[in-house]
Amino acid sequence: MRNLTVLDCSTSLAGAYCTRLFATLGAEVIVAEPPGGHPLRGAPPWVTITEDGPVSAAWTYLAANKRSVVAADDATLAPLEARADLVVLSADGDPDVALARAERIRRANPAAVVTICSGFGLTGPYRAYRSTPLVDWAMGGYLLLTGERQREPLAGAGPWSSYVGGATATLASQAALFRARHRGSGDLLDVSNMEAAAAGHQWSITLYTHQGIRKTRWGNRHGEAHHPLALYRCTDGWVVIGAVSRHQWEGLCIATDNVELLIDEALYTPAERFDRMDEIDTLLTPWFATHSRAEAVQLLQEHRCPAGQVLALDEALRSPQLEARAYWAVPEGMGPDARIPGPPFRIGERTVPTRPAPTLGQHQNEVFA
Repeated sequence: MRNLTVLDCSTSLAGAYCTRLFATLGAEVIVAEPPGGHPLRGAPPWVTITEDGPVSAAWTYLAANKRSVVAADDATLAPLEARADLVVLSADGDPDVALARAERIRRANPAAVVTICSGFGLTGPYRAYRSTPLVDWAMGGYLLLTGERQREPLAGAGPWSSYVGGATATLASQAALFRARHRGSGDLLDVSNMEAAAAGHQWSITLYTHQGIRKTRWGNRHGEAHHPLALYRCTDGWVVIGAVSRHQWEGLCIATDNVELLIDEALYTPAERFDRMDEIDTLLTPWFATHSRAEAVQLLQEHRCPAGQVLALDEALRSPQLEARAYWAVPEGMGPDARIPGPPFRIGERTVPTRPAPTLGQHQNEVFA
């Protein structure tokens, strides 16, 4: 996506992540900020890296590789809108305002693709509702799935549904850009976090539409269909395993010294194992309780049963697997120990260096020149 100009006029996590991915691909991404700065500049968590005081870790990541200009009004942005290939907007309770702005941009620049990110989309009964990352998680259908049945629901450990909306907007915008290059005119894209998150379900929606079953919480178990597909406590933490197919079930039984379970032909059926999960876990739990995470994962993988360690954040930073995949990037200006996620994809050997997030209006003169 080189030789591509992206104008980011959004104010949301989804919009910022959408344009962050374009910046990672090598596009020129210009963030149009109000005089007081982008709202995400004040988003937690905060880290102290300079004598000027703490900065937002979220902004430091999401604004990397971008350029910043300050625009107090639409007239200031008009020259940039006229030459942008893609303009990313956001709507939060004001869909008509976003639509009016999009139409103005498209009249001035018919070749541009305009993508509007929002919590609930530009049409439908929730179009004027405001959203937050927690609301995105809930309305995407995931708050019903996380936590114990008899306790309060738990949100995921991050604004993941909002990021899924941003990733969806990136993919849709890429397709629209290719289409615009071929026909000479751009499209208006409507990307809602609720629909993007709902599309990520494996079978929750079809389970309801086809069988009338509402998928719900099962604690550390993955409910309704398979077992073991769960977390188990070891001597030094937790591991996650997935024994779904026949050979995975056999490998699990052999690795955990429960070969007697292989005699029961009924347990080769995933649904039978799910119905008898308490019986199975009574045998599995003591084995995990006497092994470390590394020992358990090694034995399970040797027997072709998928397994992995559940890592704390500091452990993830030292993960040999992530190091081998060059997952982490070292941001400029944050010290030698700072890390941010690197590109979530690889296309050949070419990579885009990670430039630091811009200061407010840092590129005003060069961009408008």
